[in-house]
Amino acid sequence: MQHGNARAPAVLKSLDGYHAWTIKHRHWEFDALEDGAHDVWVSTSDLRRFFDRFPADDELKKSFWRTMLYSREHKTHYLAEHTMRSLLKSRSKHLSFHPEVLKFLDWFDRNISQVAARKRANNHLDSRNARQQAYAATVTGPSPLPLGHPGVQDSTLPFTPQERWAMENSGETVRRVYHPEARRVGVGMGQIVRNALGQLLARVAAYCRGEYRLLPTFLLGLLVLMLPARFLGISLPASGEWTTHYHRVIWAFASTSCVAFLCGLVYVVALSKSLSRAWRTGAARVAALTFYLLVVPAGELVMSAWYDQDMLSCWWAMIRGNYQPMHIYADPHLGRILASGPMDFGSSEALADVLNTNPGYSLIELESPGGFVIEGLRMAQLVHDRHMDTVTLDECASACTLVMVTGRDRYLGPEAHMGFHRSGFTHVLEDYGWSQVDYAIAEHYRKYGTQEEFIARALKEPMFRIWWAPHDAMYAAGFASAPWADRKSGY
Repeated sequence: MQHGNARAPAVLKSLDGYHAWTIKHRHWEFDALEDGAHDVWVSTSDLRRFFDRFPADDELKKSFWRTMLYSREHKTHYLAEHTMRSLLKSRSKHLSFHPEVLKFLDWFDRNISQVAARKRANNHLDSRNARQQAYAATVTGPSPLPLGHPGVQDSTLPFTPQERWAMENSGETVRRVYHPEARRVGVGMGQIVRNALGQLLARVAAYCRGEYRLLPTFLLGLLVLMLPARFLGISLPASGEWTTHYHRVIWAFASTSCVAFLCGLVYVVALSKSLSRAWRTGAARVAALTFYLLVVPAGELVMSAWYDQDMLSCWWAMIRGNYQPMHIYADPHLGRILASGPMDFGSSEALADVLNTNPGYSLIELESPGGFVIEGLRMAQLVHDRHMDTVTLDECASACTLVMVTGRDRYLGPEAHMGFHRSGFTHVLEDYGWSQVDYAIAEHYRKYGTQEEFIARALKEPMFRIWWAPHDAMYAAGFASAPWADRKSGY
C-alpha cells in the first residue's frame, strides 16, 4: 500500500506484544506504544492536537515511513520518539509555541525516554545472560574454561583503544564494501532554489497564521508595510518620463494601491492571530492587548495613504478605453488654442500634438481646475518655447497657473478666477509646510517675473484650500500683464 510518493509504514494487525498506555502532560494526552525492545512510539494524531503545525500522516510517510507504525485495529499512526523529537524542535523554532514544545520534550525525556533507555540496557545484559545459561546447560563435565559460546563471552564493558585496534585489524573483522549505488547524489542549483523558496513561503504562511510572537510579528510587519513604496519605486519610470510614459505611471499607482491593501491586511490579520495565540497561552494578556491596540492602526494608515481616488479613476477610465486627458484643440474662428479640463497625465502630449499640427497660433486660452504639477510644468515649457500669449476667461487654478504665468503677455478676462495653493495629494489632509515641489513652483513663478510677496501669499494655502487672487494684486505683482479688454491688436 502506497500513498502517492509516500511509502507505507509497518502495519500492526493487533497490539499483541506491545504495551499500550496513555501518557498525560498537563492537559494533553498522548497514546504511546512500547515493544519488547523498549522502543517507544507516540500517536501522530495526539501530537497534532498538541502542536497544530505537526505534519500530516501523508507527509510523514514520505520521509519517515521507516520510523512509523500503523495500527489497523485502532486506525492510528504512531511515530518513533527520536523522529518526534526532531520534528517538534524544527517545526516550532522561532514560533511563540516553542517554549511549550521544549517543556513537553523535557518532560518526555525525563519520564519516558530515560526510563526506556535503562530498560534497554538491562534487557541487553539479561538476554546475554540467558543465552550463556542456555549454552552452559548443554555442556557436561568440568571445564576449566569459561562456559559459553565465544559470541556471548564478550565483555559488557566498553572496548579499550588496544582492544578496538586489535579487533579492527583482525582477519575475521567484516570489511566495508563500496556500493556505487550508495553514492551521495549532488543537489543542483534548481533544487536549492526550490528548497529556499519553499522555506520562504512556509515562513510567510507561518507569519500570516500568526505563529510568531507579538513583537517579532510587529517588527516583520514594518518590513511588510514598506513593500508598497518599494514596489512603486520599481514600477515607476524616471521622473522626467512621467508625461511621456503616463500609462505606466497610472498602472504603477493603481497596482500600488492593491499591494498596499494586501500588505495592510496581512499585517492586521497576522497581528490579530498572534494576539489570539498569546491570549490563549495566558502570558501577559494586558500588555499584549495594549501593544496590539497601539500598533495595529499602522496597517490602516498604510492602506489609506496609498489610496488615491483620482488615480484610480484615471486607471478605470483607461481600462474601459475612454481615458481622456485635457481637452485641447485649435479654434480657427477664435484664432487661438483652447485648453480645458483637468490636467491629467497625457495633457502635455496632447498640447504638443496640437501645437505641432497648428504652428501658426500664438495665443492659448486656459480653463482648468488644475491637475498634476509635472504636466503643468511641461505644458508651460511648450508655451514658453513657442513664445505664446496666455489668457483665461473663466477659471484657472492650481497647476493651470504654471502655464498661465509663462505667456509673453498674460491676459485676464473680466470673469477670470485665478486660484493658488501648495502641492500635495488628494488623500493626505495633513499640512507639513512647503515641499520640494512647492519650492520648484515658487522658482517657476519667480523665473517669469512674479514678486516674492505674491509668491509667499500664493503658496500659503495648503493643498485642500485655495486662494482666489484679486486681479489688481496679480497685475501689481507681475503675474498678469493686462485685462483682456486691453489686449494687443490681432486678438
